[in-house]
Amino acid sequence: MNVTRTNSKNKISNNSNKTKKINVKKINVKKIKIPIVTNPYSRYVDTKLIPITSIINYMFSGFNDYLLYKKKSDDEDLLVMSLDDCFLIIEDSIQNGLKKKLNLLFKMNPKTTLDKFLAYCYYTTQSSIFKKNINEGLQDLKNQIGKDIRRQDRIINNKSYPFSFFDKDDNFKDTDLLYNLIIGYMKLYYNKINLNLVNKIVLLSSQNIFNFMSNLILLKLYEIIKQKTIFIFKPQKNSTLIIKTNIMTIEFHFKSQLLISKDDEPINPEYPCGNLEYSLFIDLLNNKYELKNFILDYDLDKCGNKLTLNEELINNETVTNDETTKNNKKKSNMKYIIPATIVTTGLITLPFVLPLLGGKTKAVKKKNKRKNNKTIKIRKGKI
Repeated sequence: MNVTRTNSKNKISNNSNKTKKINVKKINVKKIKIPIVTNPYSRYVDTKLIPITSIINYMFSGFNDYLLYKKKSDDEDLLVMSLDDCFLIIEDSIQNGLKKKLNLLFKMNPKTTLDKFLAYCYYTTQSSIFKKNINEGLQDLKNQIGKDIRRQDRIINNKSYPFSFFDKDDNFKDTDLLYNLIIGYMKLYYNKINLNLVNKIVLLSSQNIFNFMSNLILLKLYEIIKQKTIFIFKPQKNSTLIIKTNIMTIEFHFKSQLLISKDDEPINPEYPCGNLEYSLFIDLLNNKYELKNFILDYDLDKCGNKLTLNEELINNETVTNDETTKNNKKKSNMKYIIPATIVTTGLITLPFVLPLLGGKTKAVKKKNKRKNNKTIKIRKGKI
């Protein structure tokens, strides 16, 4: 019997089939918590109210002091607010004359803070809001903001939002849309939403800011040009808002033609004789503002009708005497037609500004009767 012996060398070790263990170190992966930025305005959506923050309290609590100061200003025939109260203006740079071309920058006057500037924007143009209790006043405010934001185009972080973007046929819903839009941009750069800053941006989004600035500038133009009737004509306006880390600014751009009555001559809107342009820059994080690119260009010799009656007859020989007389009467009556146009279109002229900012028209009328002195000196009140 043949027996096969297995050589010990051929024996396979039992350990040869075992898998070697590899020591793997556990890596502790830290979970990064992404902060959830809540929207503190959500509770006001579909209501008629807006948040009550420090700027809202400032405006409502300060209104009675404003009324007392306005009464004192009216009694003393002073302005309750002027361009000089808001900006540091070097008078030598804006001396009057028949012609002028200006391109200036006016820094903020530190005596009028940004909060006060914002409050006076509303006090002098829409004081009825603050004559009610705060809840009723906030309803009027939210309703008015909804109306106003549909009246101009705006740019936020280089993205254009035409006025048609805010078109919900409901003023309160349009205001809600603006609040949520601003907060949406803030969420991209901030872990917490500052409702007071949001309120300031929304308050500055109404037409009150442009109306207030137009009033201040018209009175200053009167000092410069020294003609009693000045119209802001065909205004163009828009705003640019920037919201980024450590940056929150809004800039208002305004451009218009000027209609000026030279020496009480009739105004013809076909012949503007001046241009006005400015940019109001507001730094919300630093509570500062300034008037950039204040451009004023006018020539009083170009005001009114360019053609005399004889020149019209020469240029148009088919015009009859009766037709010429009628056309001439129409042009002569333009100074009476324009104020009505201003009321219906929202254009602004100096006579309507004086009651808003204090100061009486009695002294103005008396001085206008002096043939040799057509300059009206309007004193500025101290605030």
